[in-house]
Amino acid sequence: MMQVAAYNKAQKRAALEKKIKIASHAVRESSMEVLAEFEALEDDYEAF
Repeated sequence: MMQVAAYNKAQKRAALEKKIKIASHAVRESSMEVLAEFEALEDDYEAF
């Protein structure tokens, strides 16, 4: 029975790791978009 519990725990951990990687990638993309917008604002400000 302990082997089944260990297997289930490993499966849950692997599924959670996959979800975290997907979420992390989405956050990274969003952060890069925000950074690009801020850089564009800085460029507009410097034009004055």
